[in-house]
Amino acid sequence: MKKLILEGRKLRVYKFDWDDNILNLPTKIKMYKGNKPVYVSTSEFAELRNNPEYEVKDDAFNEFRDYGVRGENAFIEDTKKAIENNKQAPSFKKFKEALKYGNYFAIITARGHAPATLKRGVRTFINMALTPDEKIVFKRNLKKLYGDLPFNDLVEKYLGEQRYYPVSSPEFQKQFGSMAGAEKPELAKQIASRDFIDYIEGVAKSLDAKDIRIKNPKSKGELEISVGFSDDDKKNVKAMEEFMKSLKKEKPDMTFVIYDTSNPKDVKKMVIERLIKESKDVSEYKVIPDIHREIKTIIEEAGLVYDDYEEVFVKYADYNEDDYEGYYEIKISLDIPRYAGDITPEQYLRVEEKLKRLVGVDYVDTDTNKRRITIHMIDEYPDMFI
Repeated sequence: MKKLILEGRKLRVYKFDWDDNILNLPTKIKMYKGNKPVYVSTSEFAELRNNPEYEVKDDAFNEFRDYGVRGENAFIEDTKKAIENNKQAPSFKKFKEALKYGNYFAIITARGHAPATLKRGVRTFINMALTPDEKIVFKRNLKKLYGDLPFNDLVEKYLGEQRYYPVSSPEFQKQFGSMAGAEKPELAKQIASRDFIDYIEGVAKSLDAKDIRIKNPKSKGELEISVGFSDDDKKNVKAMEEFMKSLKKEKPDMTFVIYDTSNPKDVKKMVIERLIKESKDVSEYKVIPDIHREIKTIIEEAGLVYDDYEEVFVKYADYNEDDYEGYYEIKISLDIPRYAGDITPEQYLRVEEKLKRLVGVDYVDTDTNKRRITIHMIDEYPDMFI
């Protein structure tokens, strides 16, 4: 039997667009069709911004700045309205998860508010969107990071360590010398992305070995960084994909995960995990498919509460040069049910049988005590989807 070694420690960080990615805000953009003003949503603007029939003038984004009619309250007011009206976008739950576990994140948006305004918006999200149970977990994790401080002080300390990039703001233009702004956010978001990655690399060097944000803390070797990015604008996603592929040559040990949330009913995931071979062609990367949605559906249909999802690579200690180096494991953590009684053996069995039928799955382990399901993928799993 082959001896297995879990690949090194990992730090996961996230980059989120805000509008139509975390929340569907009611803020309108003013465009012109001929001489007639037309007010469109951010999702509509993503489709129309390259349409020659529509024109963007200087007053287009007034409500996306702190100097509009409502001033800096515009972003806060619209964030509150979106939460109150349950206007959740595809990355809403992922953002809550990042907050709950104290992960590092960046907000990278085409808006032009001050960074401090975006920070206030995140604070509003914490106050209004996190459930009482989620706030308990959030507070417990922040105490592990910063000590026994009052809750407001813990939140302020945590939010102070995150990064906020409103790429159309005067602050962003002054700091990075970029005038791309709302007209070409895909370029400005690349600048913000590189700055955030540089920041995280610096932070990672000083993290305590027992920091709760580090996955597989007992593993040996260098700390690996996984960077996630989600956006609802296809042009932004495509530009970021090319940017991250080129950045991979510079940072080969870093993993990049991209979520295209342009279609809320079909979120697409790409993992730029490692080079297949040395090449100048940036397209020659392993792309891990998104079976996350299928797994989540199977678990929820069995009446189980889906909590966390982790994909890790397990390396064979005695592989030959021409063999596969190892295989992927997908680890699913289940939340404690909120109804009377615990998870039944029948529920575990029903999930296990359905997961075994998914393409690429070798076998499935369930640990009822830890409420964990581990899916072992076949060695050829990545190559099936190149």
